[in-house]
Amino acid sequence: MGIAILFAVFGVLLLIGVPVAYALAAASLATLLYLDLPSIVLVQQISAGTGSASLIAIPLFIFAGEIMMRGGISERLISLASSLVGRLRGGLGQVSILSSLFFGGVSGSAIADVSAVGGTMIPQMVKRGYDRDFAVNVSITAALVALLVPPSHNLILFSAAAGGGLSIADLFAAGIVPALLMTVVLMITGYAVARRRGYGVEAFPGMRAVMLRLIAALPGLGLVALIFFGIRAGIFTAVESAAIAVVYALLVTTVLYRQLNWKEFMATVVHAAR
Repeated sequence: MGIAILFAVFGVLLLIGVPVAYALAAASLATLLYLDLPSIVLVQQISAGTGSASLIAIPLFIFAGEIMMRGGISERLISLASSLVGRLRGGLGQVSILSSLFFGGVSGSAIADVSAVGGTMIPQMVKRGYDRDFAVNVSITAALVALLVPPSHNLILFSAAAGGGLSIADLFAAGIVPALLMTVVLMITGYAVARRRGYGVEAFPGMRAVMLRLIAALPGLGLVALIFFGIRAGIFTAVESAAIAVVYALLVTTVLYRQLNWKEFMATVVHAAR
């Protein structure tokens, strides 16, 4: 009966439009009252859940992703993806999928991924004659790869929800193969849809252009390697790697790319905090 009350209250509150967090809390409280348990247990469990030190990594990774996005890394990743897969059928759709994999490894956030990649690719696809439903669906679906590839915020939350019993480094390692498989499946699906709808391909820029774009994108891709191998090798924790990622992102965008000025930096701080 306790389980029935938990799910019934939760479901009813969702149906009437109560935000998910409040619906979860109210359903839990109703179940506690039915089981004649002290309501302070709810407060204690919420405090214990939000008190996990590993959660500090999430806002720091968000901040690093915002810095890289506004500092020019997204454009370089899209350019690299275009040179690698643009000549496949439905070229811009393939570029969007591969770019999402690259940028997901920088931001760890599906929302940041679809904002950075989709905000650039969707208008381009529509302008080049792609149907809007295809452009939007490819961008949104491809952004889900960021939920799997390191430094996924969701994997950090999963570790915290498990009480710290699951290593974040192990979860990061476990997410790589599924992320790559999902990317391949999306590219195959995009190819099939593009072929049926008669979408075109992009011109191959040549190997010299590919190498130049790879070199330009390497600093951004290097952040992924820094995070993953640093945590996996036990050199630093997830929180420490997130702090290092912020410093690394600032150095790349201000010293190397020189695209992040003071005005853009302040906008990045505000947007990351929001």
